[in-house]
Amino acid sequence: PADPVPPPSFTAPEECLIVTFYARMIKELCGPKVKNPKLRRQDRVPAAANCFLRRFYLSNSVIDYDPLKVMVASIFLASKAEDLMISSEALSNATKDMNKEVTVEDIVGHEVLLLSGLGFQLHLSHPNRGVTGLVDDLRKFAKAEELYNGQDLPDFVALHTKAGEYLDDCVFSDLALLYSPGKLSIIAVWLALLDLKKNDKGAAVKKEEEDEVGGAYGASASLPKGNWSKMDLKGYIAKRFKVKYDEAKVGALVEHVEKGVELGKTLRTDPKLNCIYQDADMSQIKAAYKKLKKAKVWGKV
Repeated sequence: PADPVPPPSFTAPEECLIVTFYARMIKELCGPKVKNPKLRRQDRVPAAANCFLRRFYLSNSVIDYDPLKVMVASIFLASKAEDLMISSEALSNATKDMNKEVTVEDIVGHEVLLLSGLGFQLHLSHPNRGVTGLVDDLRKFAKAEELYNGQDLPDFVALHTKAGEYLDDCVFSDLALLYSPGKLSIIAVWLALLDLKKNDKGAAVKKEEEDEVGGAYGASASLPKGNWSKMDLKGYIAKRFKVKYDEAKVGALVEHVEKGVELGKTLRTDPKLNCIYQDADMSQIKAAYKKLKKAKVWGKV
């Protein structure tokens, strides 16, 4: 008789796609914006769960362990690690609502597997406070260095908001495993500053165009509060860190962070970064999961 047809090979990029899919699903189950009050927790719980999930699959495979059950167990363990407990019953009920039921027994059983896979290392430092501190210090730096010569400072609340959006992308990507929390904070603020500077240029061009036709941005009207062009993050880092470190170390820090910024610019476009699945073609995810169902060893009696 002919040899049985072997299952299609399940590739590493496809595994990354599956892990990312479930990593992004974490925020649908818990976080500050979920509807269910039993699952509504601060940002650090889903961030920790994402980190636990990704770390587990650095040394394990979705072929051997069900990513859905590991994902739910990651939330359960993260809520304990961050002292913001979510009950296993609440999580199990939430998975029923998603038509992807994970039982309490499965959650507890996979928590043990997860702990072992993480080497029982659960302490995490989060970059959120770093962003707040960095933005506040940038504002003080701009005033102290008189970067704006007595003019109104730009809107640093807008910088903080935009940096928070970029930080969310960074935390739910592989960058969370590549950079320390402090460097992630700098990367997020750097990306936000580039974005705001780009918006400033666009607003300036729009003003010139509308001045010519007497539009909304006429001579008597003021531009939206901006003018981020004078804010030099490299100069800020050099001045702030030169007290503690020599020039070579500061230069190495800037170079390392710049690499992270370049990666951050492609978070939504480069599938190799294993970051944001919603921008991927869902047909790719479905095809990868179809191959996983043939290759997996879990769920078989």
